[in-house]
Amino acid sequence: MLRMLIKVFIVLVLLSIQFGITYWISSFFQTRYLDIMFFSSIGFIAMAVFFSSSGGLASSYSNRIAAKETFDRKAPKPGGDFSMSLNVVVISAFLFFVSYWILELL
Repeated sequence: MLRMLIKVFIVLVLLSIQFGITYWISSFFQTRYLDIMFFSSIGFIAMAVFFSSSGGLASSYSNRIAAKETFDRKAPKPGGDFSMSLNVVVISAFLFFVSYWILELL
C-alpha cells in the first residue's frame, strides 16, 4: 500500500512539473496555455516513450552501426523486438495529455 502511495505522489509531482513547464513556456511566448499544452503533452509523451522503451527502430539502427564498425557478420534484423515499460513517467505524460483534452472540452 505504501509503495502505491509513493507512486501516486511521484505521478502528482511529475504532473505539477509538466504543468509548470507548460505555464512557463506559454508565458514566455505570450500564447494561450491550452495551445502550448497540446504540443508539450505530445512532446512529454514522445520523450517518455523514447526513454522508457527498448528495441524497435532506434535500437536496431544503433545495433547495425555497431555491427558495421566491429565487422560483425551477424547483423541484427531490422525492427527488433519493441518493448516499453509502463512507469510513472509514461503514466504522468499520458495523464497530462488527458488533462489537456478535459480542459479543452470545458
